[in-house]
Amino acid sequence: MFAYNLMFGTLVLLSFAERFNIFYYRYVPIIYSMVFVIMFTSLRGDVGQDTSNYLLMYLDFENYKEHLELGFYYIMSVFSSLGFSFNFFLFILSIFSVTLYYVAVSKFIPRKYIILSFMIIFCDLYIYLNMSGLRQGIALSICLFSSYAAFRSRYLVFIFLVLFATLFHKSAVIFFIVYPLLKFQLRFDFKQLSLIAIGCVSLFIFTKFVLFGNVNLAFIKGGVMYLSEGYNTFSINAYIIGFCRRFYPIFLFLCFYKNMKDDPISMSVFNVYLFGFILYAINYPIFQDITVRISSYFTVFESILVVRILMSLKYRINKVVVLSMIYFVVYFKIFTYSSLDAYKYTLFSGFL
Repeated sequence: MFAYNLMFGTLVLLSFAERFNIFYYRYVPIIYSMVFVIMFTSLRGDVGQDTSNYLLMYLDFENYKEHLELGFYYIMSVFSSLGFSFNFFLFILSIFSVTLYYVAVSKFIPRKYIILSFMIIFCDLYIYLNMSGLRQGIALSICLFSSYAAFRSRYLVFIFLVLFATLFHKSAVIFFIVYPLLKFQLRFDFKQLSLIAIGCVSLFIFTKFVLFGNVNLAFIKGGVMYLSEGYNTFSINAYIIGFCRRFYPIFLFLCFYKNMKDDPISMSVFNVYLFGFILYAINYPIFQDITVRISSYFTVFESILVVRILMSLKYRINKVVVLSMIYFVVYFKIFTYSSLDAYKYTLFSGFL
């Protein structure tokens, strides 16, 4: 737990250094924070639920070609064939993903708040995916990077980047939905709210009665297991906690809607985040693991949404309250991971 607290404290201090320009050059704390995260990621031992499996793949990659996306397989095979250690491979992957995350948020967030924005990603999805589910972590960073192209209506660049992300994890194909979501103009009127309600009911019916336990989807790798009743065990406590963790950006947005309604970036990002929240709220009781993984492509926009809300506030007391809420939620997330045995941080000594 000490390692996670150290990283959290370091990112908090560096975010303040960036905000108040303590080093007289805001790129300095940004670079420092990137270096700390990259070293924290690449020097780890068997941390995360899937890291040991990826080590086995790395050492015997030829036997896993049919089970891996081509992009990840060929990159892994190159580094393994050249004799590089697994931790060096993690080092290269972390440089790639961390750089994309920082560049992506910097397109939507001005300097002063970039480290804070990334910290929101780091304390949840980065630990969950980039430090465990490596392939989806890479895909998620590419997808977030592609979102600015979608926002700027550069659809060819967006399509290319999302297709590139699918070379690391096929689930990235769902990110194509982000393009129309960013363009959608949400109005809180009866017509739109009714359509959203109908969509939610339809999604629940489709998930519950079409996908759940469907043996006809066996052609999907792991489909029978992931869609089976035995694999999905619902916990009301986990659902309530996850629901609250994901609802607070919506609560903040509604509280300060007057400040946000004329900001096209905030309104577009909110559409994406709201879709991810609804996806989670409806599907988690049925499919736990799949829902968390799929919804992460949309809830990652929390890092942009809550920071833009913070930026829009005019009164100091509101800024203090909102920032305190952000820190509380973010620390709760990283504390949750640090409390799990699978995420107990160890250095690579004795691992490889």
